[in-house]
Parts: sequence; C-alpha cells; structure tokens
Amino acid sequence: MSEGKDMKVQTMMTEVAEGIAKSNGEVRKRLVATLVEREQEERVSLLDSLFQKRETMAAELKKTSRPDVFTYDIEDNETGNFSKPRRDGNKKAAEKIQRLDGAIEKALTSNEWDKLRDIAKKM
Repeated sequence: MSEGKDMKVQTMMTEVAEGIAKSNGEVRKRLVATLVEREQEERVSLLDSLFQKRETMAAELKKTSRPDVFTYDIEDNETGNFSKPRRDGNKKAAEKIQRLDGAIEKALTSNEWDKLRDIAKKM
C-alpha cells in the first residue's frame, strides 16, 4: 500500500519537474505582464499627483486673478488693476500650468514621460 502512494507522489513530482522545465515561455509572459503593470501603476500615480497639484495651482491662480490695486475717479468709480508683483506672479503661475498641461499631453499622446517626471521632481 505504501509503495502505491510512493509511486503517485513520485509521478506527481516528475510532472511538476517537467512542467517547470517547460514553463520558460509562461514565466517570460508573466514577467512582462508584471513589469508592464508596475510601469502603468507608476504612471497613473504620477498623473494623479500632478493633476492634484494642477488643481491646487489653478485654484491659487483664480484667487490671485483679481485686481489688487484700485483707483477711483472724480465720480468715485472704481477701477481695478494689478500690481506688478501680482501680475508677474499670475503670469508665471499660468505658464507653469501651461507647461504641465503640455507635458501631460505629450506623455499621453506621444509616450514621452521623461519631461513629466522632471516636472514632478521640481514641484
């Protein structure tokens, strides 16, 4: 009885060894799938964090896009203008958002992710 069980175990072990020996193609497919999944997760995470930063930057720009210097004419009519620092700050913020949008567009349409990663490091 023990000998029959030993034969079944031995047969199973042989089948396992043969299966492993023939599995290189499957191992390669799984490795590729794993590496692709890892890169996709990294890219999604990168885009998610940059979209959040973009929303924050856009909200700040919206807040500062109102005049900060007011003048009044003789009839007490108010005219709003921007101080030079605020105008320059808004211009830089708008350019930053525009560069980020351009880098996101290139990453998604042309598969050019390096510029987007560089922007993320600087933010």
